[in-house]
Amino acid sequence: MITFGAAGLTRQDELNALRTALTLQAMMRRLRASGRTNFEMGISVHTGRAQVAHFIVDDRTMDHTIIGRNVNIAGRLSGSGKTQATAFDDEGWIGATPAKAEKVAAAARDVWVDEEGTLYNTGIVVSQDTVEEVVKLMDCQPLAGASGGGHRFFDDQLRKNVLLEYVGDAKFKGIGRSIAIYRLGLEGEPPAPSPRPPR
Repeated sequence: MITFGAAGLTRQDELNALRTALTLQAMMRRLRASGRTNFEMGISVHTGRAQVAHFIVDDRTMDHTIIGRNVNIAGRLSGSGKTQATAFDDEGWIGATPAKAEKVAAAARDVWVDEEGTLYNTGIVVSQDTVEEVVKLMDCQPLAGASGGGHRFFDDQLRKNVLLEYVGDAKFKGIGRSIAIYRLGLEGEPPAPSPRPPR
């Protein structure tokens, strides 16, 4: 978990969180491409107030953590981290109708939400709360061509157009409302497909 604004809030906290997530996923893609790892991870970005707690470990050491409702939501977004492969076991693919196989293949993206509100993530998930803060800060344009809508803005540090594509509303136990989920990516960079079990 990485936190922004714990030492002092800035107007760039949400934007810096998005930049960090994009940088981490780019690093993981390079490691996979070079054969140094097969590891995939989903990253989640959420914003909101939280409390910083300090724990004394010994005479010289103090640990820190953050607690609160928004931390719990961030944890649910991160903890969902399901991949495409967990949704369909090998037996589910045996004898699958062409329509079912086509539907699953179309949904095989790095971030998506199924009809039941289950979040699948091997990319970067951004919550509605975070998107609202970014829209206040950046000159965002509507994301044309996205089925559910979204936003595009140019980032001076990354020197690229950043895309926030709405993918659906996720539902979590213990949270009274569904959460609008956006996929974070860069323009011109196709979403990486989630792993699927062999047919």
